[in-house]
Amino acid sequence: MKVLITGASGLLGRALMDAFSEEDVLGLAYSRAAGNLKKLDITDPEAVNACISEYKPEVIIHSAAVRTPDTCQNDPEYTYKMNVGATASVVESALKCGAWVLYISSDYVFDGTNPPYMADDQTNPVNIYGKSKLEGEEVMRSQMPDGGILRVPILYGPVKDLEECGITQLIKQVLSGESGIVEAWATRYPTHVADVANVCFLLANAWCANNKNVRLGGVFQFSGDEPVTKADMAKIIGNIAKKDISQLKVDSSGPIGAPRPQDCHLDCSRLEELFELKRTPFEDGLSSIISKI
Repeated sequence: MKVLITGASGLLGRALMDAFSEEDVLGLAYSRAAGNLKKLDITDPEAVNACISEYKPEVIIHSAAVRTPDTCQNDPEYTYKMNVGATASVVESALKCGAWVLYISSDYVFDGTNPPYMADDQTNPVNIYGKSKLEGEEVMRSQMPDGGILRVPILYGPVKDLEECGITQLIKQVLSGESGIVEAWATRYPTHVADVANVCFLLANAWCANNKNVRLGGVFQFSGDEPVTKADMAKIIGNIAKKDISQLKVDSSGPIGAPRPQDCHLDCSRLEELFELKRTPFEDGLSSIISKI
């Protein structure tokens, strides 16, 4: 299997590189390109086309994106350039060499008012991040109808730095013993990047095997199955690390900063009918991260 992974230096990208490590794989990165990763500006259409034309992958996992809602809200121009423009470049170049694209999308395409969400339920993003990811989906639907879209929720896993994702930022806050506020308004479904990477591998492998029994076009959804608020997460982290969290005040009033949906629980039945899926228990995933700090 010849695979190209965009955003390969990121939280999910590193897990993807691990999952495809025994395949012929090329990882693209930019600001953190190092080692065996190829440095490439994913927002440069000519560079993207040249790379894909030369490498000629069978499958492209397009995980490069601007993901932080507040960052997206503050810089919509760059967000759309990354999350929509780069997606269009990747798909256009993929079509020229016959590659299948799996686009990593988000549960934030929904407004969070009526969970659980089926893959074909009405989308209604409430912030720039969600809107940009939905427009990326539209690029896929219009340019590569047989391409795959994989929606995922909040991700966590092994990090280079505790600031790398929201859940490890919370770990850092709990371990520091500093006072602060943790919200209890939004329900999240933390999902380990290794489990997402496994789903990507299963889909890519099915495509390369030309499995006629598996329809691979359209939207797939994958999520952890444990509903928690950030306040719940802080309690779990505190229990694992044996840290008092009484200095953290719980706020149930709603999001601060960019608008956020309240509960975007994803229905994963389409994937569950096709594959045996692995879900890392949230406490196990957190324990593994904390043990390495």
